[in-house]
Amino acid sequence: MQNYSIESICDLLIHEICIKRYESINYLKLCHLIYYADIDYMLANNKFLFKDKFEPWVFCPVNQKIHKKLAPADIYADISRDKISSDFNFYDYDLYIISHISAIVEKYHKGYSMDRLVEKMRRDYPFILAREGCNPIERCSKEINKAVCKVYYKGIDKLLIKCDMINEG
Repeated sequence: MQNYSIESICDLLIHEICIKRYESINYLKLCHLIYYADIDYMLANNKFLFKDKFEPWVFCPVNQKIHKKLAPADIYADISRDKISSDFNFYDYDLYIISHISAIVEKYHKGYSMDRLVEKMRRDYPFILAREGCNPIERCSKEINKAVCKVYYKGIDKLLIKCDMINEG
């Protein structure tokens, strides 16, 4: 499987939402989708989608490369399709990544309001741990530990599977 940069995954997400689906997304929600694209990929493949790290800001996980590229003055403003890199080519992506990103959009963009995503993130242990010692309303520049993410989210995933089995049984 090909390696992708965080910027290329961001481009693919914007393409999926703004061009293929004719929908809109704001910066805050896009940050969540990039983070969960990495997490869900790790759950399915036992490795992260990219090496880049996230910081636990007040409302979302932020990657500095993406922040420098996209951050609007208003974090609730829609991200436009012209933010896709000029060298973006949809056909450079393999089918597995395209379907993964499509599933992420369905699960987190369609399935969660912005408020629910913020609430979900604030309850996730890797986010809480990384924000430890930070004021609740300040930007935190510590990194969310990917090793902690792997242990935490894999544990949650196993618990959810067990709950599904109990509910079906």
